[in-house]
Amino acid sequence: MTRDSRSALIEQYRRGHAELLKALESVTAKELDWRRALAEWTIREIVHHLADSEMIAALRLRRLLAEESPMIQGFDQEAYARQLRYDSRPIEAALRVIEAARATTLEILAEIAEAEWQRAGIHGERGRYTIEQWLELNANHAHEHAGQIRSIRSASTSR
Repeated sequence: MTRDSRSALIEQYRRGHAELLKALESVTAKELDWRRALAEWTIREIVHHLADSEMIAALRLRRLLAEESPMIQGFDQEAYARQLRYDSRPIEAALRVIEAARATTLEILAEIAEAEWQRAGIHGERGRYTIEQWLELNANHAHEHAGQIRSIRSASTSR
């Protein structure tokens, strides 16, 4: 990966929180909890998923930088949603978590030396897992879910 492509991914990661807030602008209580289909998440659940994913991703990056060959475990997002009551908790604190995790992680990303981008651990589901791979995986995550939120909002108002 080139320095320019990394910079573009970091910029995309930086814009993720704002994109999420834009997708949530003027969201109603009804939209937050509207479910398009039984197996799909609500907007409220998506926001909580993002908050937990951000905390996990932030810790993973720190481990990749600070530890030698850390073991990076996956997590069961459906179990998190169920056990952490994504369906009933307010989203305000989750939004602050996303903002704070991204802000502190961006500070770290800005300081990573060229040679450190290839530092790696072992991901339980993906195998060898470098900091560059971490960036590729996380740069678009909030954007993808912002798109999902917009789609849910559109479907909820057109039904």
